[in-house]
Amino acid sequence: MVKQIRLSAAEARAAGLLDPDVSHLVSKTAAKSKPAASGAEGTPRPKRRRSKSRPAAHPSRSLGPSGRGSVVLAADDSIDGAEFVFDLVPIPKERPRVVKNAKTGDMFGYTPARTKYFSKEVARVVEHVFAGRTPIAGPVRLDMTFVMQVPKSWPKWKRAAALEGLIVPTGRPDMDNLEKALLDAFNETLIVDDAFVIDRQARKIYGAAPAVLARVARTGQAALTATRAEIEAIRRLHADTDPTAPDPAQKGQDADD
Repeated sequence: MVKQIRLSAAEARAAGLLDPDVSHLVSKTAAKSKPAASGAEGTPRPKRRRSKSRPAAHPSRSLGPSGRGSVVLAADDSIDGAEFVFDLVPIPKERPRVVKNAKTGDMFGYTPARTKYFSKEVARVVEHVFAGRTPIAGPVRLDMTFVMQVPKSWPKWKRAAALEGLIVPTGRPDMDNLEKALLDAFNETLIVDDAFVIDRQARKIYGAAPAVLARVARTGQAALTATRAEIEAIRRLHADTDPTAPDPAQKGQDADD
């Protein structure tokens, strides 16, 4: 019975069992496979990790609210008006996405991520400024300013002209879609219902940083569900603030006649 004996390449070379040409080739291959020493001590160099390219993550919630504001209180401690500065990129109203479930075949819709993020951050700022007070109920006037950031790729002369107001953002997003997104975010947070907005003004301008500015104030009028007593109270209030106004009692008598 023949017993097999296995020798390493170094042992075969030492025993003279390898052809000189083959021995030289094995020596070169072994030298290439050895890790290169980083210094005189011969310690191996650490492996270099490759950096992975990952897509940018969706902006996460900041620790504090993304903006600031102030309120004007009425005599009953309710909110009569408010001003806000939202440190957010103006987002247009986007349609809900409709997708199909590959397993069940059912269709379902969802709100796009950036629209959802915008609404949540606007609500956070309003809740922080209102400090537990309820949303405004009744007719209001709303003023909105959407500050679009000047493109960084523009030359200096064009950037300066945009910041001076000589160039205005006439491209997308459209004004009406910007208004819709902000009104949806204000619904049930700033005002009880966005149907209470009876007068509104909006504009788009360029700025060094993106932002959304908003100002809301009661109009001092009544909603369509107002009672006669509420209307009389509003008349008396107007008469107290305007001495030249006719007597509301006389108006009531004329109406009865």
